[in-house]
Amino acid sequence: MRETWEEALAKVQVLGPYIHLDIPVIGQAYLIFRARLLPPYTFACGPETLEVALFEPHEIPFDELAFSSMYITLRLFVQDNEAGVQRQHHGVINKRAGVKAWDLSACEYVDSFQVTAAAQ
Repeated sequence: MRETWEEALAKVQVLGPYIHLDIPVIGQAYLIFRARLLPPYTFACGPETLEVALFEPHEIPFDELAFSSMYITLRLFVQDNEAGVQRQHHGVINKRAGVKAWDLSACEYVDSFQVTAAAQ
């Protein structure tokens, strides 16, 4: 919730974890959550953000994303959405040392596991 507020000045309700990503070459791990935008449904650029927008899943501008972690997370989200399932993912992003964070040609995603939520 804090990160969403800092980046997009948006208030959200966290629904649960979505993906845990390890990026060993830079010694970082990411835990990214599913969330719902809360009323009054407003958002804007935070101090570290150049641009914010809402997109339908099929309209996400993948070629403009800055980080491999967000690229992979959003690709998996679109795949899950199209399949009509809710999953939790864990994986590793293997990158070559010294490459830029946004150089997707220099990374490989290894899906360690995924868990499909039980039907309710």
